[in-house]
Amino acid sequence: MKTVRRILSEFSQLLMGATLLAACERIVDPALPVDAVAFTPPPVYARWWAMTEACSGRTGSLSNITWDVVPGISDFQLAGRTVSGYWTQGSNSIVIAGAVRLDGAVVRHEMLHALTRTSGHSRADFLDRCGGVVSCTSECVADGGPAPLIDATLPVVSPDSLDVTVDLAPAVPSLTIDSGAFTFIVSVHNQRNYPIVAALPQITGGISTAYSFDIRTPFGVGNRLVGVRNFVDPSVTLFAAGETKHQYFDFTIGKIMSGRTIVPGTFNFTGAYGTNKATLPSVTIASP
Repeated sequence: MKTVRRILSEFSQLLMGATLLAACERIVDPALPVDAVAFTPPPVYARWWAMTEACSGRTGSLSNITWDVVPGISDFQLAGRTVSGYWTQGSNSIVIAGAVRLDGAVVRHEMLHALTRTSGHSRADFLDRCGGVVSCTSECVADGGPAPLIDATLPVVSPDSLDVTVDLAPAVPSLTIDSGAFTFIVSVHNQRNYPIVAALPQITGGISTAYSFDIRTPFGVGNRLVGVRNFVDPSVTLFAAGETKHQYFDFTIGKIMSGRTIVPGTFNFTGAYGTNKATLPSVTIASP
């Protein structure tokens, strides 16, 4: 015969199970922003999805995601927070601000949420595995929890002692491929068989620049684009034995050279980690 305590325990477990089931069944999406409209993801999203799968080690179906865009803005309000986009579990949907619809790092951030099936920002996913591939703001970094303490006995080395390489995806950017969207990739490799800490030089205000790009016409005459990705978390300086880190910079081909838009022409693409630089010379972006 069951004791009263055992009966109460079993009832409590049943009640807890029913409560959890009800909570799962009540997962609903937040109300869409007023001006949001459905859109079909552009072809480049398939490449960005593959990049996010590669860094995260997870796989999923891009076609299972529904997309909405809020035209004409770069951010909007969600539950009292200012965001550029968000993923929702209820309908596996991504809502994105129109101005960042072709900002690869922001879009891949939301894709990573869809692959991990969580709205949180785990340090392992957003800073370790996919750091530099997806955007991670200060709020994202804080959500990931405190950075692990760096072993004070690890060798501290100059960025110049690391191997820096640069590449383009696709290799020859063109308006005929993904409507001109392409990615400039800066890779940094620790060739040693032991972990190290890279000492990034500080610039004005005590801020350190982790990665940068400089895209200009040969001989430094004519069009030029420059940009940086500043130090946001200690993980950007800590390299395991044989580890390679990446920073993705996304661009589009257009009529005006500004921001992340580049015009047709021939350019030298230089990327850097700290002061250590590498260059892809004489990349020609043809006119349509």
